[in-house]
Amino acid sequence: RRFRDPARTMIPLSGGIDSRGILAICHEKYGDGLRTVTWGKDNSTPGADADVARTVARHLQTNHQFILRTVDNFEPNMREMLWRMDGLTDDACHHHGELSIMKTIREELNCHSIMQS
Repeated sequence: RRFRDPARTMIPLSGGIDSRGILAICHEKYGDGLRTVTWGKDNSTPGADADVARTVARHLQTNHQFILRTVDNFEPNMREMLWRMDGLTDDACHHHGELSIMKTIREELNCHSIMQS
């Protein structure tokens, strides 16, 4: 339902079975050329999520991006995430970097993620 426009949608891809399953369904419907993204602190460790994602992306011929996770803007990201979630979850503490990553996907890569509503 959230897959609105394949040309402007970025599919998050990790080494996990859930993201690979979502990508497989999208690939079955739309074919090659989908856009995928992985983020983390390292893009070179063999067998890690980023490596598995890159291998899957290459196999399914997606346009794959890697975004480096940093602690830049930690305090403003934490404040904004707490505000967005009304402080009802600890996600802001554990995943503060995702706010910057989602903004990068939207602004720099000019697309939206299927993780966003």
